[in-house]
Amino acid sequence: MTKLRTLFLSSNPNSANQLAIDKEIREVSQKVRLSDGRDILEIISAWAVRQDDLLQYLNQYKPHIVHFSGHGTPIGEIILEDNNGDLKPVSSKALIALFKTLKENIRIVFLNACFSRIQAEAINEVIDFVIGMNAEIGDDAAIVFAASFYRALGFNATVQEAFDQAKTALLLEAIPEENTPELLVRAGINVHNKFIDSILALESASCANGPLRLVDISIEEPESGFPILDIKLRNVGKEVIFLKRAEFKIIRIGKLRNPMIARYKLVRVSWNYNVKFDTTKEGLTINYGISQYIKSNDIDRFTFTIAQDDGDPVLPTLYYFTLTLIFNEDDSKLVSQPIILPIPSSIRCAGMCSTGMDKNIVNKNMAILKEFAKFEGLASKDFKQLVEINLSPDPQVAPGNKKQNPLSLEGGG
Repeated sequence: MTKLRTLFLSSNPNSANQLAIDKEIREVSQKVRLSDGRDILEIISAWAVRQDDLLQYLNQYKPHIVHFSGHGTPIGEIILEDNNGDLKPVSSKALIALFKTLKENIRIVFLNACFSRIQAEAINEVIDFVIGMNAEIGDDAAIVFAASFYRALGFNATVQEAFDQAKTALLLEAIPEENTPELLVRAGINVHNKFIDSILALESASCANGPLRLVDISIEEPESGFPILDIKLRNVGKEVIFLKRAEFKIIRIGKLRNPMIARYKLVRVSWNYNVKFDTTKEGLTINYGISQYIKSNDIDRFTFTIAQDDGDPVLPTLYYFTLTLIFNEDDSKLVSQPIILPIPSSIRCAGMCSTGMDKNIVNKNMAILKEFAKFEGLASKDFKQLVEINLSPDPQVAPGNKKQNPLSLEGGG
């Protein structure tokens, strides 16, 4: 599971007024644990931070949020510790150089320190969202504001919504410092994106831009048998890629009530894997082992033939699913767009079957087709034709006034 990492940096030098930083991290952690995003938001704490620790921790943890809790000065410095635990000021110039150098994953910088608005403005040149304080801020205000901010992020609020909720929390606690925190947003950044969703989308895009590229995925429909996914991949990296397994995530299943006849055209295939889909379990992930490699700057092509589980005869079924390819030792992933496939019935009959063609069953089948027709994704020609025939004004008549049996699947040609 993807983790959204918050790096909680604290500094409380011996010679400074002591802050309740331990209470702050405890309150923040508790609010996150009680949120919907508790399995996604990860808090990593570092105490008594020195200047060199900033480089170490940003390189080591690659956080999405950097939170600093400590002291600031009226001239725009944050206070870290030196090797003896004494005051070590860090200038705005040094901070902006730090985040210019190590900004890859960072979306939010939260400076929970007095007079940190000056540093926030400098950092905002390179970081999308920065929170700073325009004056002194008390311990209670700093703790309530921070805990409420992260709770809102944990419930997938936008950064602006989380900031507004944190200010409201100060008002509810009758702490008159709601105007001390300021949120700075870099020019061109969309403030309406839900934070967790936007980060997960970026992480997914990052995976998609890795060494393995999905050149093409198409659906072939043999004249006899089951639909085939034809996959073409390119390795744009400098090392060999080893494909380990495929994961088919079934998002939605629609079981039609009457058998269909499927006519498909035959195609040549390369590497072919036969995958059996469960007919009842939405949300199921089917794992299929692969043992295949792709050389550097090379392409490969293989196929998956999709069928249903063996056993009792089953009626025709619609599947809405995604394909994820797992590769290399670190289990890197490449995820396809959603795919819509009709799989023919395992019930065989001579000629056109007309079992169960009463009005009630047909209406139920129509409702399933309408639902699946709304889904976006790669759809087979047979699915498109099935929808076109049966959802036309007269479901008995396809385009061109060619008579068709309602809910029969006649594809390819």
